[in-house]
Amino acid sequence: VSTQSTWEAVVSTQSTWKAVVSTQSTWEITQREDDDGNKIDEDWMGVCNMAVNYAPKDAEAYLARGKASMHFADDDHDKLDAALRDFEKATQLEPNNRKHRKSLQDAKFQIKKKKRRDYYKILGLGQKGKFASARDIKKAFRKCGKTWHPDRTTDVEEKKEYEKKFQMCAEANDILGDPEKKKRYDAGHDVLGEQQGGRQNHQHGGPFFNMGGRYFRFN
Repeated sequence: VSTQSTWEAVVSTQSTWKAVVSTQSTWEITQREDDDGNKIDEDWMGVCNMAVNYAPKDAEAYLARGKASMHFADDDHDKLDAALRDFEKATQLEPNNRKHRKSLQDAKFQIKKKKRRDYYKILGLGQKGKFASARDIKKAFRKCGKTWHPDRTTDVEEKKEYEKKFQMCAEANDILGDPEKKKRYDAGHDVLGEQQGGRQNHQHGGPFFNMGGRYFRFN
């Protein structure tokens, strides 16, 4: 790829583009040099798009673009949905291919995981992530609850925002504060969706906060 000057050259033959997109390490933005020795950024999605355009009936092309889209999407729902469509297209083109069906199944799980709320980020524990201890979580929840408690504002519109943020703090604590729920969440499961009735009832309005029979006081 590093010696090619255009995407068209990269995908000029089917065997070439398949070799290019089959290696996970090449999902990263690679650099090549022009005639003057200047570094040029290679748009990996551009390569995959050209592969699909060149071979619109080839399941491997859609599978490759789906994987690349997943790599760059982060938590962008539109990009994740586009990636899923590529995995589904690959399966439609070759419905009896076990590898493609497995890839679609894995993609659905990963996309569902990426679309979940980031409870660690909500509690300000983004850097520690799943390595956050029970003490870290409890301390972060208290801070989050104190910061966004609806009683801290009298403005009607602002109170709505506080209530929303406060609810997120409570929801994050309900999942991460329970060892079993945290374990399933860290494994990629949609724990909240698995709970009967969805979100558990939250109560606030005073110095105490009730969650699942446990009371917390924000001092």
